[in-house]
Amino acid sequence: VLFGGVGFTALPMDLILGFVDRPRPVSPVEYNMKKNAYGNRAQELMVVGNGLKEREKDLEGKKGFAIRRQKKKLMTEMNKFKQAVLVLEEDWETVKRAKENRGENALLSISRLVLGVITAVFTLLWTIHIVFGILITINGVPLLGFLNVLLEAIEDSGVQVMATLVFAALNFHLLACVVKGCFKFGMRVFCLFPIHPMRVGDTPLNSFLFNLVLILFGTCAVVM
Repeated sequence: VLFGGVGFTALPMDLILGFVDRPRPVSPVEYNMKKNAYGNRAQELMVVGNGLKEREKDLEGKKGFAIRRQKKKLMTEMNKFKQAVLVLEEDWETVKRAKENRGENALLSISRLVLGVITAVFTLLWTIHIVFGILITINGVPLLGFLNVLLEAIEDSGVQVMATLVFAALNFHLLACVVKGCFKFGMRVFCLFPIHPMRVGDTPLNSFLFNLVLILFGTCAVVM
């Protein structure tokens, strides 16, 4: 419920903002300025990371209430550090694409915008269905059937395959919202669990497993 609710808005907004803030061609002067700024930031993060490693080594093997509090605080700072590194890496990759590829591929940008609009529509449909088809009832009867009625109407029209595809798309959207919501929530609430972003060609195995378990848990709620 928590992650899905966060992902309902985060998923379409990130896709649409990804189109709005897509990499654009930059001049050599601007590129060098950003490169130096990101390089300085990377050096600062390396110093912070080395300090966190030293603190982690100092706490190894120690026990006690005070030690547990220090470890919890260290985990929070580790997650903040990972977030800062992730943001820096994404910003740098954006600048590299802007310089080397003279911006982002137009087809990719348009696809991101179209997908953002589609997920926004799905979010709106699910929101209306949850409010008027689940939360608001009259004598135990939902005020509106909405998505149930819509899917039944598509099926009764003789296009059963289309009803199946729409049903699958709506449920896949829920799972995508859960994963996006978990990532967004982890980027804001550092003390609960580390963030596990999924990036093409650069996703560690533990992040795959974490998101897989999350999807499996979400699947149980979606199919019920």
